[in-house]
Formats: sequence, C-alpha cells, structure tokens
Amino acid sequence: MSASHMADEHRRSYVIRGVLLLVLLWLGVSAYGIWRYASQETEPPVFDALSYVQKAQAFWSAVKEHGIFFNPLNLIPQIRPFGTVFFTHPYGFTEDFRPFYFFSSFFPALILAFAILVAAGRTAWRDSRSVWVLCVLLVVSASLPSYYQFASAEGVPVMGSWGFVDTLFGAIGAVGIALATRSVPERWMRDTLLSAAIAVLTIFIKPAGLTLMMLIAGAWGLMALGLLYRRKISPRTFWKGVAIYAGSYAFVAAILYRSAYFSKENYLYGLSSMKLLHAAQVHTPTLAQVAEKLNLAFGISCLVLLLVGLLCTTFQRHWDRLGVAIVCLAGGTWLWLGQTNIEHVRYFFPFPVMALACVVPSLIWLSTRVRGAVVACSALFLIPTGIIGLLLLESHPSLGMQRVMGLNLTTNLHSEEVRQGREISELISREPGRTSIVYYCGVAPKVKAFEAVMDWNRVLGLKGGNSNPALPIDWVREHAYRLDEMLAARFVVFEPYEHAGAVAATIRVADDFDKEQALVRAWLSTLGEADGVRVVSDGGVRVLEILDPSAVAKAARQRLLPGHTFRQVFHDGFSNPDTVSEEGIKGLDGNLVREPISLYFGETLVATIRGVTVTSRDDGTSKVDVYVSQESPMPNSSSQWLLFVHSIDRQGELTQAYAPIHETAIQQDSLVHYVLSLPAGPRKPSWYAVGVFNHAPGRDDLFLTSKDGEWEGRRHVL
Repeated sequence: MSASHMADEHRRSYVIRGVLLLVLLWLGVSAYGIWRYASQETEPPVFDALSYVQKAQAFWSAVKEHGIFFNPLNLIPQIRPFGTVFFTHPYGFTEDFRPFYFFSSFFPALILAFAILVAAGRTAWRDSRSVWVLCVLLVVSASLPSYYQFASAEGVPVMGSWGFVDTLFGAIGAVGIALATRSVPERWMRDTLLSAAIAVLTIFIKPAGLTLMMLIAGAWGLMALGLLYRRKISPRTFWKGVAIYAGSYAFVAAILYRSAYFSKENYLYGLSSMKLLHAAQVHTPTLAQVAEKLNLAFGISCLVLLLVGLLCTTFQRHWDRLGVAIVCLAGGTWLWLGQTNIEHVRYFFPFPVMALACVVPSLIWLSTRVRGAVVACSALFLIPTGIIGLLLLESHPSLGMQRVMGLNLTTNLHSEEVRQGREISELISREPGRTSIVYYCGVAPKVKAFEAVMDWNRVLGLKGGNSNPALPIDWVREHAYRLDEMLAARFVVFEPYEHAGAVAATIRVADDFDKEQALVRAWLSTLGEADGVRVVSDGGVRVLEILDPSAVAKAARQRLLPGHTFRQVFHDGFSNPDTVSEEGIKGLDGNLVREPISLYFGETLVATIRGVTVTSRDDGTSKVDVYVSQESPMPNSSSQWLLFVHSIDRQGELTQAYAPIHETAIQQDSLVHYVLSLPAGPRKPSWYAVGVFNHAPGRDDLFLTSKDGEWEGRRHVL
C-alpha cells in the first residue's frame, strides 16, 4: 500500500470518527432539548394526538387481557391504525403524556437519518469527501424544523403541535423508498423484502399509507425494470420480487378488508374531512405563503439539498430515480394544495423527504466530482442546525429567531386554561351519574387547551371524564355555529371580548365562519344571570353554565340576530322544533318515507321516523324536514342524541347534517318537526338516509337501529 493511499485511509478514518461524533452530538442535543420542553408541558394531547393515545391505551389493555390473540385494527378509535403505538408508547401505556410528546418528536429524526444511511449505501464511506457530505445529510435530516413544533400559540405559524405523527409517517416512507430504489444486485432480494415490509407498515400508521404503498411499489418496479434491462438481475429474480410485493399487498388487503379500520364509514369520513379542509382554502395560496409553510416543515438547508439532488440526478441521467422523486413531489403537492389547504403542510411532509431519499446517491456522487474546498462549503448547510441547537438550549429563545428558523418552542403556555379545565372536571365529577355536554367556541389555542383537559379525562376514563364535547367544527358538516346545539349543552367555553359591543358593531354581514364566530363570542361576552347563565370560571377562557336555555335563546333573538346578516346554515341551526300531529303530515307532499321507520335500542322501540322531505334552495343548499315521534324514553339520556341526514351521490360519497334530539314529554299522536340544512355537494344526490346516534364519551357511538337499515341498521336509505 502506497504512502498516499495510507494517508487517505487515515484521513477517511478520522473523518468517519468525526462524522459519527458530530451526528451523535446533534442527536444528544436534540433529544435533550425536546425532552426539556416536553417535561414542562401540562396541557394534555387533544384531537388527532389524543386519538393516538387512546389507541395506545386500547392496544396495551388488549395485550394485557388477550395476549396477542386479538385484532388491533378493530380497537377504538377505529379510525386510527395501531402502528403508531410502537413508536409513541413502545413500552406500554402511561397516563403521563410527556414521553408521548418526546417520542413523537424525536423518533422521526432517528428514522429519517436511518433512511439517508440506507439510501447512501456503502459507497458513501469510501471517500472522506463523500463521508463528510453524508454527515451533512444526516445532521440536516435529523434537525428539520418540523420536529420542533410544540404547543399551539395564537399568531405563531406552526406545522402542527405536540403529538402529531406526520413526521414519523414521512420518515418511515423515506426508509421504504430508500430500500426500494437501492440498485445493489447482490442485496436486491433482501432490499425488496424489506421495502415491501416497510411499505405495508405505512398503512398501519395512517390511512394515507395507501398512497405511500403505491409510491414505494412504483419506485421498486421502475428500478427493477432498469436492472432487468441492464441484465443485472435475471427475469426469474425479477418475478420473485413481483411476487413478494403482490403477496405482501394482497395479504394486507385481506386483513384490512373486513376490519373496522377500513370500514365504509371511516372511508366516507375521510372523504368528508378532505372536502371540508379544501373548502376552507378560500383563496389561491401565494408563493410567499407556500414558502413560509415549506420553511416550517423542512427548513432552507433541506430544500436546497433536495433541489441540488434533483439537478445532479438529472445530470447523471438517472431517469428512474428522477422520475420517482418528481412523482413524489407532484403527488404530495396535489394532496396538499389540491385536496386539503395551505395550512396543512404536514400532509405534504412525507413526499419531499421520500424524494430526498431518492436523490441521496447523486449528492454522494457529486461530492467525489468537485474540489475539496467546495465540499467543505457544504458545512454552511449546518448553520441552521447550530442555530436550532442554541435555541433549544436557551432558557428564553428569541421568538423572532424561532420564526426565521420555522420553529415553535412554545411550551406550557396555557397553564391557566389547564387549571380551569381541571376545575370544571372536578365540578363535573361530583355528579358521576350525569354526562355534561360542553360546547367549545372554536379551536383557538386557549379553548383547545381547556378542551384538552376535559377530553383527556373523558377518553381515558379518569375522574371528571363524564362530559361530552360539542363544537361548531366537526369535519363532517360545514363549519357553523348551530345555537340549538349550544343550548343543549350544560357549559359553554369561549374567549371573551373586553369590548364586545365594538366587535359586534364592526361586523354587519357574517358571510363566513370567522365573522360568525366573532359575533357569537361577542354576544356570549355580554350574557349574565338575567340571560339564564352563570359564570363558573373566568380566566384565560370564560365558562358559562346554561341554567335556562329558553332565556339564552331569547337573548340571542334580542341581541345577536338583529342588525346582522347570517348564513342560512346558521339560521337552520337556531330553529325551535315544533310539534305537529300525525294527522298534520298525512298527504305530506314529497314525503320520502313510504313506510314508518321504526328505530330500536336493543329490543326497545324508541322512536319512529314518519316523514322526510327535501327542498332545494337558491344558494344550492337543501332544506330537510324530518318528522319524528318518540315512543319511549331515550336510552343513556344523560348525553345528547342526534338526528342525522345523509345525501348520497351515485359514487357513494355523502354530505351530512345533524341536529340534537329534543326530548319532550311523550305525547300520543304527536311528532317533533326538525329542520336540517345539507350543504351543496359537487354532484346531485341520488339518495337520502336518516338515523339517530349518541356520541358516547370516550367509547364507540351508540345508535338507534332499524331492522331494514344498512350499516348494521344504523342508517335507513330512503
């Protein structure tokens, strides 16, 4: 061995040690910083994050009770798969949510760094320059701003908050596509098997895993055809790989087919959520808005490295890798801006990191083709990481610098609202036999923090968990305040205005949800004991207890409705149901109910739907009149039962509306007349369906069932 070669080997050895030390140092700083902030947090998970905790609780309880002999896909909540459990609660369930916050933020960094290692392969370790570039890629991928999105804060741009798993989902997808695009013939079958296994894992992390499965399989197929064309693998080996993917996907499809996770209801709920998310994007996003969101998710270093990687892949004419990367980016952009909206960049996250994994070999190749000084300049990409590290270690990190770097290091911001939530939970716990409905005005950070405490107790079955949430936003209907639902609640939680009159005076036409919300909050801020309410807690949020719903309704007619123009959906949600006689609906024009629909709870006849009519309005919405007779008391009457209506098009997609059941004294020959409003859909409805359900606290919803209904009798198609 020549002296120069020995010198190169020594240099490479030192670089490798330095790289490993630097990467481990950064991971240590990152882990310490995330845990430091997570350990201070007192606000429990809520919404999506809470559903992952609930799944972990159900999973580990089932393991304790049944061992491994149970179907984890059928555990509640059925809309969430079980794969997240192994990353968010790897050693069992605990009511301490701080480890969950830590794992969901830190594990994605480890996994994405591993994906970069897989994509780089052994060639990255042959030269000191390529080792250094690999180091840069590892540190950058382990320090994306999306890992440091902590508590929600008013006015602070965020990608998400504590407990979201989109970064985990994307990192696992990157591992899968890195394995699928590695063109190493001697390890090709092993990589094929592993990539198929990782692809399958994504569907057990999020339902969008179907998209990642298709991308990973497509990437593998494209690379395999290239190897076959260049005769680096035999046709027999190629078809073995096809069999592995086909067999793996078929096996998973068989498991999913009959699971509650992939039920028709969950599928339609997902479609409804996507449509509502996209409908919330009123204006076409500007380039500045897109750039801000990309900075929150990826940071400038990652984006530049991805762009350079695409250019290098083009220069090398590796069209297969380039094609996969472009398809990933194009598909992600379509999902983000075409199907959801600009605010939800977290749905876009998996696709650029998968594209980055595709172009890593080209970045490694570039390092061996340029001067050492140019490679050394790649250290500039580590500057943002250094700044992030300093911010993580500071006691009071600069808000301005956080914004520049795309971070949100806010933690324990809402301790006052958490205290209020615990206070009301204690109040509710004094009446364990009563389920209290709590109406939350919007999902602003303060209100969200209060709800987090209530929902945490409810879902985990803790003391004070006998409550049910109600909100103007539920992702199945148009966002709107429906005062009938508010009046059915025991408590109303909102952020009060100091100058409520001035706010109300500035808004005359509430033609969107935000204006409507401002008017409702301003009106609630004026309510007192004379209006049928009392203030039970006042701090970061105000909590009103509704003592006299009729007095509150009167206050709305006198002080909220006059002088303001509201949307039709708002008016439809504030209509006192009237009682009519059975004689009054005989010969009802356009009645879709040919035979009375009897609704049972178990063997008990509870209610009968005797009439449904649908009338189209000029604004594209539909007015639905439903006539219901109550035959016996509602079961589980301490919580709210809801009447729902679905409009169904020929593709099976639905839009829906629902209204609270008003439990009145059971009167013979009398029916309650409900008015619901269905939003305009993209296609003309072909059918309508009705039913009644109860949103049970922390468990599966209860339904009244009809003997001839679909969905196991839970809804009746007219």
